[in-house]
Amino acid sequence: MQPNFLKEIQRWFDTYVDGFRGSDGKLAPLLQLKLEHSRRVAEDARGMACDMGWSAPDVNTAEAIGILHDVGRFSQYVEFKTLSDRHSINHAARSWDVVESEGVLAGVETTVGQSIRDAILHHNRIEIPAGVVQNSLPFVRLIRDADKLDIFRIFHDIVSSDRLGEHPELLLGVPLEGPANPELVNMIRAQRNVPFSMIKSLTDFKLIQLSWVYDIHYPPAFARIDQRNIIGKLESLLQPTPEALAVAALARSHVALRRRKPA
Repeated sequence: MQPNFLKEIQRWFDTYVDGFRGSDGKLAPLLQLKLEHSRRVAEDARGMACDMGWSAPDVNTAEAIGILHDVGRFSQYVEFKTLSDRHSINHAARSWDVVESEGVLAGVETTVGQSIRDAILHHNRIEIPAGVVQNSLPFVRLIRDADKLDIFRIFHDIVSSDRLGEHPELLLGVPLEGPANPELVNMIRAQRNVPFSMIKSLTDFKLIQLSWVYDIHYPPAFARIDQRNIIGKLESLLQPTPEALAVAALARSHVALRRRKPA
């Protein structure tokens, strides 16, 4: 993607988001959170692409995907008064629909456009589906990494500052109290992807964040997890049970190993 197209996408995104502001010029708190999230994801996506030596056009494409990946969140919230996909729509599919209906990628080269669309559509799936074209795979993997990096940060900040009451939807409707789901713990220790349907408590939600390190693809993402002490921060939110300590230790070892591997 050439720089002029990236600038057009940035301008379109800002104008589109402005359409959801109230008469006071402000976004609803959850939409403000999503705006800031999108900007940080775009920054991380660009930074990691640069770290891996991607070409300048591919770096621009990575940033564009970060900007656009959650654009469906805005209409989702207005229409359904929730950001819970379980209780409304698949926000990745809605983001894809918005990008298509708004003609955001008009004029973008066909292969690049497909990579952007594929990355948006598959960024929130539990696994990357088979059949994604080869040209799109690096971008699908990158946005999944960048998205997780910022969700780690958001989750820790909100839970550690006792602000879950301001953002109850982050818990997907699960209760705050309760022990870890043993089946979920076993799946995490086996480094398997865990569906959200297995989350039965806030403890499970904390543990599943640690499990995401097994779905990170690129060394620069592992480096950022290490540099930002993400494992330590998530571990600090857990009761120091043997199960929790074991899950955190395995996650930390995995990050240390994978950050050293070439992309």
